[in-house]
Amino acid sequence: MSNVNDDSNVINDGASVASDAKANERAIIADIERAITVLLEDRSYENLAYLLTLIRNNIEVELIVAVKGENGGLALAPVKTSDGQRFFAMFTSFDEQLKGPSKVQSTYEVSFKSIFDFVRNSNDIDGVMINPWGKPFILNRKLIDVVLGEQ
Repeated sequence: MSNVNDDSNVINDGASVASDAKANERAIIADIERAITVLLEDRSYENLAYLLTLIRNNIEVELIVAVKGENGGLALAPVKTSDGQRFFAMFTSFDEQLKGPSKVQSTYEVSFKSIFDFVRNSNDIDGVMINPWGKPFILNRKLIDVVLGEQ
């Protein structure tokens, strides 16, 4: 009988670790949202450096991306700005994603690192826009290079 209890404790401990990891990730995303808000209110170099460092230190954190059907597969749905630039949209929550014009979209959770790799391998994308329908923050190619420590 003790083996069954031991096994269930292992399963419960595994679920607890996963739950703790998800809670930690949500806390990091909340920190990123706060850092964006502070930067939008005070566009200082220090606030930008803090936000970029926060993203760099949490490069594997996953945000939500919207995808669309394209050529029989899926592709990231870009956001186009009034000056013609195109950015992959990332959202800190489903509530942020639902603020957009298209309420029904397929979504996935993808890390900053993965999206940055997509941008770097794409000739027609200018960067990443976090929460484009709320308090938007743009990471252009230059800022992505800074986050990745390549500039």
